[in-house]
Amino acid sequence: FFFGSLLVMICVDLMFEWLIDVRHQVATAEYVVVLSTFAFCLTFGVEFGIIAGIALHVALDKFGLDVGKGESLNEDGMAMANC
Repeated sequence: FFFGSLLVMICVDLMFEWLIDVRHQVATAEYVVVLSTFAFCLTFGVEFGIIAGIALHVALDKFGLDVGKGESLNEDGMAMANC
């Protein structure tokens, strides 16, 4: 019982951190990719969900939307320019 509840606490914390807290640190289109990838993983399974998330990222990038260009983050969690 203890280990199961510990796993649930870790899962809830990670989901909150990656699905809720991150929305202020990324562009809107990038946040849509994050939420869509999560929904794809729940719907289609992990493998096809990740593939669908990558396909969505590439499609939005082709449309010229800001989906993140692999910027590195500083200590504050903010994107730094690649110079």
